[in-house]
Amino acid sequence: MTMLMTRRSVMGTAAGAVAACTTSGAFASSRSMQFDVIRGNNLIGTHRLDFMLRGDALVVNVEISLVVEVAWIPVFRYEHANTEVWRDGRLVQLDSRTHDDGNDHVVHAEVDGDGLVIEGDHGRIVAEPDILTTSYWHPETPTRDRLLDTQKGRIVEVVHVPSGIDRMAVARDSLEAQRYEASGDLDLTIWYSLQGIWCGLRFDARGEQVNYQPVIFPDPDAWQQITSAIGA
Repeated sequence: MTMLMTRRSVMGTAAGAVAACTTSGAFASSRSMQFDVIRGNNLIGTHRLDFMLRGDALVVNVEISLVVEVAWIPVFRYEHANTEVWRDGRLVQLDSRTHDDGNDHVVHAEVDGDGLVIEGDHGRIVAEPDILTTSYWHPETPTRDRLLDTQKGRIVEVVHVPSGIDRMAVARDSLEAQRYEASGDLDLTIWYSLQGIWCGLRFDARGEQVNYQPVIFPDPDAWQQITSAIGA
């Protein structure tokens, strides 16, 4: 998630989702996505992704900032910053820093030969060269059963099962989105538009539902530029 959906904390796995995504300006002409993160009925923060084309590389910056309050007193705080560099359809570098309610994590990954070398909480591991991340934006994410945990630098095992098509409200328009149920190291519901754009996420966290509601959504031209850069 990078707010990793396998994280077990007061947020459970802290990220969120939509069954209805009502926002303003959602189809802004930009190469960005932004979600409001809702826990129960409360807005607890934002999850933003910015996509930049730099020569033959696609750079993706991810920022998550969450605060849970009880009686206006913060009881949980989460900050995550992650930069991914993609070239020729592969992740070639990743750097992330996470503050998870008092616990700090640093991950560095870089392509080396035929694999991606990852340094994180679990030491040094080597992943397959075409691995995707738990940032969820990549349109092929629901086709994969192994993902790189961008918070801790481990590999998570997941099964995505298609579970229906939903019509989702976005600003004054609506779109059809494929719903997937993810299980294994992840336990969540995730939506992608029929164009492959990540547009929703939902999970339970300590008895409360967490949802992502999109407030910025890439327009079709911007999304085509992004997917062309990764060969999707």
